[in-house]
Amino acid sequence: MKSFKEICLIVLGVSCIFLLSPLSVLSVSKAAVEIIHEGTDPIGSKLVYQIKEDIQRSDGLTLTTAKELRFAVHILTMDISKSQSGTASAVGITITYASDKPNEIFCNQYIGLCGSGDIKEKSRAIAERIEEQTKRPWLGPGFRGLAPYSPVFK
Repeated sequence: MKSFKEICLIVLGVSCIFLLSPLSVLSVSKAAVEIIHEGTDPIGSKLVYQIKEDIQRSDGLTLTTAKELRFAVHILTMDISKSQSGTASAVGITITYASDKPNEIFCNQYIGLCGSGDIKEKSRAIAERIEEQTKRPWLGPGFRGLAPYSPVFK
């Protein structure tokens, strides 16, 4: 039979193993995000590219193209002036919760403008809003997401 001291050392050793184990084992899975862009304007294309880059660098999000449970981010962009194409774009964003089924659940939407000098700032703000959506429980157990309206563009 083991002594009290030996049992304490075993418990301490096991506790240390759990505390020192890699955080990746204990981490929460990332929320899957699909980006769907419609628009041929240069600013909109650069903005969407930068949003994807910001999502890839995110701790809580991952890009997907699979038709799994995911947040679908529908982005519509267009030049605000035909005579000055490439200087600024109107941007409309709708975030839905989607699965392999044909219906999607509306989460939120944003509209605004993005100029050629604002792309990084706006993309970071949009990626942050997407991540906020994934962290708000609304649908019940097993779901992440959905928040009330909050503007991205100020």
